Amino acid sequence: MNRQQATIETTVEYAREALVRAGFRPGRTVRISVEYTDARDTEFHRLSAILNQYPIDPEFQGMTEDNVTAYACKVVDEVRQVRHDSTK
Repeated sequence: MNRQQATIETTVEYAREALVRAGFRPGRTVRISVEYTDARDTEFHRLSAILNQYPIDPEFQGMTEDNVTAYACKVVDEVRQVRHDSTK
């Protein structure tokens, strides 16, 4: 028995197309559970799934949002400086 499973987020109008794109064959019986989603919640889960594919480097674990923002600004400034220096 094929135990293919997928979480599909789509509109009611495009449910069939989304199932086919996910690899489910037309004419086969599937079990479907549906719920309304908040677009922000959906985006959060999509991005979280992407981020969860990459482990957090130990030096960044436990950083606050402010720490991450400061670090990102520092890195961007360094990249800009390297690009600026390479154009001289």
